[in-house]
Amino acid sequence: MKRIIALLLAALMLAALLSACKKTQDAGSGGATTQEGETIVPGNAGGAATGDPGNPGAQGDGERTEAPGQKEYSSPKRIPTVRQGVTNESGDTLPEGVADIYAVDGKLLFTYVTRLEGEEETGATRDFYTLFEYDTKSGGCRAVSPEVGYIMRVGNRFLYDKAGVGLGASDYWDVPYFTNNSAWTDEKKITGDEARKRIGAPGTALIKGKEQPYTVRRNGMAVTIELPESGEVIALTLNLKNIAGKNGTDGLMIDLRGVAREKLWFSTGSFADNGALVKELYCVPIAGGTPKAIRYNGKPIVADPLGDIQDGVLYGYSIQDSRNRALVRVDLTTEKVQLLATVRDFVWRCVANDTHVLYEVPQKGGAVALEHKRIAAAPAEGE
Repeated sequence: MKRIIALLLAALMLAALLSACKKTQDAGSGGATTQEGETIVPGNAGGAATGDPGNPGAQGDGERTEAPGQKEYSSPKRIPTVRQGVTNESGDTLPEGVADIYAVDGKLLFTYVTRLEGEEETGATRDFYTLFEYDTKSGGCRAVSPEVGYIMRVGNRFLYDKAGVGLGASDYWDVPYFTNNSAWTDEKKITGDEARKRIGAPGTALIKGKEQPYTVRRNGMAVTIELPESGEVIALTLNLKNIAGKNGTDGLMIDLRGVAREKLWFSTGSFADNGALVKELYCVPIAGGTPKAIRYNGKPIVADPLGDIQDGVLYGYSIQDSRNRALVRVDLTTEKVQLLATVRDFVWRCVANDTHVLYEVPQKGGAVALEHKRIAAAPAEGE
């Protein structure tokens, strides 16, 4: 009899354990079930934080601190975003999903919002990011970093903090910051002041035969390039009268992209005589001259509005006659345009390594999906 009771108790305990495991999995993955070879990040999605019960935004002992490389997903769509405490009630769109994409050291990387913390009284939220490497063979991804409160690329390294202090907070630059390589194996601690200096550091380019830092400013059609090492200022005027359409230069939108090999690169947006918005990529010698449009197959190139010059390259797309989008990489040293892939989707951004292009396709609700294609076997074109 005692043996039977013991067996019944064991069965009940096993059933309870299995039920608890299933609830934990459903909470941490938004209801998704794992696929073979996939690790779902544990968390208490939608529930109160595991720290101070009186502070829904507290991190407490429940903060995720998995070692890098231990989380893998069969698709970026399966990465869960854990919500802790009360989320934003002001109606603002919460950051969620893919935040940015990068091509560093031959890898295709992206950052993803993997945790949101809310504060009940103010409705403010804090977002936490994880860096992932995209796998072009499977379409899956592997976590490179643990969760961090802020992350961006500075040169060939990533700069981040671990405190998650919200933007605009009075002590935002008082917390320690860190930098790491693309493999997340070389963490170095720096101060907030040093982080601010790195973020605001001037660009570097070949100017007057010397690789040197610079800053660039614009006032109307007048552009000044300042060289802090020598104190010299280069002034030039953009001659864009022939491209501004019926609204003239007063309605012209100009976005300075930076300097590369003795040339200033910039994008324009103007309304054509038929009312259509035309975006164009240009370069002009810093010594002065007529701006030159950089095109693919005779069509304007729309440069990534969020991307700066990285590794002497700008990415963008060109809308062809068939309405397909030609994803392109512009080499700012040679002015050559390389076709990466042709897609029918509307795209936001793209980056590429030597073999594949990774690009964002906007989805409903403001999210994006990541897709990739093998780089087209086509010669570079410069017009």
